[in-house]
Amino acid sequence: MHEVDHSSFEVGAVLLTLRRELSFRQQSFGDSTCYVIEDASRSKFFRIGLAEYTFLSMLDGRTTIAVAVAESASRLGDTALTENQAAALGSWLIENSLASTQQSQSQTRMLESQGKLAATRRRQWLNPIMLKIPLGNPRRMIEQVHPFASWCFSSFGFAIWLMVVIVGAYQVAAHWTTLTTSSTNVLSPDNWLYLGITWSLLKLIHEGAHALVCRRYNGETREAGILFLLFIPLPYVDVTSSWRFGSKYQRVFVAAAGMYAEVFIAALAAIAFAYTDSALIQHHSFNVMLTAGLTTLLFNVNPLMKFDGYFILSDLLEIPNLATHGQQDLMYLLRRWLLGVEGSRPEWPEGKSTVIRLYGMAALAWRILICVSLCTAAAVLYHGAGIVLAVAAIAMWVLLPAYKFARYMVVGDPVNPPNRIQFLAIASAFSMFAFVVGNYVPYVQRVQLATVVDYDQVVAVRASVPGFVREIRVHCGQEVLPGDVLLTLENTDITARQTEAKLAVQQSKLDAVRFHLQGQIASYQVEKENQASLSKRLAELSEQCESLVVVASERGTILSRTIADLQGRWINAGEELVLLGDDQNRQLSAVVPQCDIAAVRAAIGKNVDVHIWGTGASLGGERLLGRIDSVAPRGSIDVQYPALSAMAGGPLAIKARKNRDADGPSGGKSAWQLLEPHFVAEVSIPNASLHHVGASKLGVGQRGVTELTTSRRTIGREFLHRLTQFYDQHQQRR
Repeated sequence: MHEVDHSSFEVGAVLLTLRRELSFRQQSFGDSTCYVIEDASRSKFFRIGLAEYTFLSMLDGRTTIAVAVAESASRLGDTALTENQAAALGSWLIENSLASTQQSQSQTRMLESQGKLAATRRRQWLNPIMLKIPLGNPRRMIEQVHPFASWCFSSFGFAIWLMVVIVGAYQVAAHWTTLTTSSTNVLSPDNWLYLGITWSLLKLIHEGAHALVCRRYNGETREAGILFLLFIPLPYVDVTSSWRFGSKYQRVFVAAAGMYAEVFIAALAAIAFAYTDSALIQHHSFNVMLTAGLTTLLFNVNPLMKFDGYFILSDLLEIPNLATHGQQDLMYLLRRWLLGVEGSRPEWPEGKSTVIRLYGMAALAWRILICVSLCTAAAVLYHGAGIVLAVAAIAMWVLLPAYKFARYMVVGDPVNPPNRIQFLAIASAFSMFAFVVGNYVPYVQRVQLATVVDYDQVVAVRASVPGFVREIRVHCGQEVLPGDVLLTLENTDITARQTEAKLAVQQSKLDAVRFHLQGQIASYQVEKENQASLSKRLAELSEQCESLVVVASERGTILSRTIADLQGRWINAGEELVLLGDDQNRQLSAVVPQCDIAAVRAAIGKNVDVHIWGTGASLGGERLLGRIDSVAPRGSIDVQYPALSAMAGGPLAIKARKNRDADGPSGGKSAWQLLEPHFVAEVSIPNASLHHVGASKLGVGQRGVTELTTSRRTIGREFLHRLTQFYDQHQQRR
């Protein structure tokens, strides 16, 4: 839209003609009265005040702006629009295609407008990332369903909704641990199909709820269709007729109806999850809770996108076209400060210019983030075809506007010519700033590694012989000395054989004496050899019987938390019974994710900062100077340090281990595993650093972090490194 050039002609002499198909409805907001303009052909609504409505009621194509301003002043007095305000309102009307002048109705201008509209429609159909396909008017279907479902949105229905949601929220809180465990595999490829089906069905219910509530207040749904986002089908309905409603709370209910329905279904799924033992029902219930609960709150509530949250916010602020106004304000700022195009700031009938400007800036930042995310997702999900989609989307969203801008800068515009010198100066300054930042400003990244205090040397006490555990004499955390009895085993087979061996030795001794007295020298010598063999066998069995009493081999603390579970169990020879650790020898173990392993290995032997979160004031996060001594050559998905796992409040995400029967306690492995392999780095702290803290205050199991500097590149080089890293990872996935 070209702004009116006040220096070229008298604005008051301009003749404005409103479009005939526009309709006006009066609405009240508190003590003020306003009017809603409905553009039925484009399904758009605009809100104006009494002064603006009085002015517009005189624009019949024969009355000039000056005459309309004078007539409005005679009716409203001081509250009427001034001529400058009327001129701004006229520009707003033309820009939103609500009114026209003789110049805008010329054949050339009409053809130009039609060409722009056709080009916009072509771009919408050619957009590979987001494609909107209307499927017609769903009025007949809504009329058939409404009599049976309208009670869901009544006071009685709301009471039921509230009770179910409260019960569902309670069940979520009561089964939170189980739910977090179920979430570990929800995004696995095996679950994608079920998630997609659940998403599609819920979105049908979501959009149907919008239409039914709109019908409840005598509104109409003009259009329904499918929106393809990255080829993922999403249904939509057009309920913009709700702007006719006199109560803004009715309009808010229409916008919130979809979330109202999905939260109710999520609550039902939570109740089903809690009251069933079927793994299949729990799995699908969790899918419903995730899709209808979390994703609805994350996306539909977000007011920066034209979803439910946007329409709720715009209605509460009483600004029907908040997004459009925000874009217009940003265009004004760009034209003025970047291109030097003089003009007055847009004035909207709703006022609230500060809110509109802030929203426009926030929505622009969010749109850029979403566009980048969608292009990245397309390239990752669809591989080669996704790269083509991303390139096509970038061409439409970036290259095409850039071409139009370049053409405008070269060719110019006779009405609003750009200030090329100002643009070149600003562009040069920005380019120089970007060059300096990218090539000379260092990028220093600090990596934090989850760290836990552990025993330096842990001794595993194992069973020398098999047997049943009959008595346990120690408990976890107990201090023991060398020779202290830990537990006793029972093996009736070994004790019986020991008794038999003792009797055999005694019998052999008697036989040897008898042969000696009878002078049977040869038999005597044979029996002596047999006696030696039996004595050796008895010594071995006696040693095995002594091993049934398990004693501590050295001083230490009992570390095994599940030692009481050994009572009555059969223990095989060599199986681990107890872990002993010495309180005087402790070390720090840092867990390194795969993405940081190269940087951590490069830091071996270098100083790092260590923070241990203690309960005392002398240890609570105090900085200690440490050093990385070594890094394990291989990663592991085993939970080596339970204190760092998410179940214990640590930072490491875990999931249930597959094939639990094979890898259960009998296999010596935990029922949980890490989501990705991690490496273990040993961190030492010099005695000088520990002197003022005290080694005894480093309690085993205390968590902390180890911080190190991993990159000293410039910002530009780091950006290129991240892009290369992303591309390499994408190629490896293929």
